[in-house]
Amino acid sequence: GPQGQPVRGGLAMQKVDRGVNNPLCPLGSIAHHMPGFENVCAWKPSAAAPWQKAETLCQTTGDGHLASFATEKELVFIQSLTSFTESFWVGLHKTDTTRGKINWKFSDHTNPAYAETLWAPGQPDSYRGAEWCAEMVKWGGTGETNRMNDLKCTTNRPYLCMKVLQDIPDDDV
Repeated sequence: GPQGQPVRGGLAMQKVDRGVNNPLCPLGSIAHHMPGFENVCAWKPSAAAPWQKAETLCQTTGDGHLASFATEKELVFIQSLTSFTESFWVGLHKTDTTRGKINWKFSDHTNPAYAETLWAPGQPDSYRGAEWCAEMVKWGGTGETNRMNDLKCTTNRPYLCMKVLQDIPDDDV
């Protein structure tokens, strides 16, 4: 290439472009403009699904997982692409059948510590012993989907798939 310009070729070298469907993202990914999330792909394979079907679709349609978050900023990003007012699945699910707040894990292994501070009052309650999946819900007076509730996994809910693209190293020397 021109003097001092590294040669870049193929999709692997393209930087993620905010607000544009990046070619490295799965087909149909949602264009977004949130600073700090340039390497995050997000898509919705269907309008709603039971938790396990949604998680499977995230894996098979783009090698991703149900949306997960480790910080408030990440939750706001997810809300901005799903809903601030309607319930939706997140990737948090129970890995055993004990009651209470232990053994909840994100399907993509994101640290659940922040999410676990967002349980709505009295949740998770494992109502009738059969609620092993987590949804974001409106709770109290906020009107926003900023609390978690445990729900029967066979319930149809909207959802969002996410995948973080690996950072592409600069090969400038």
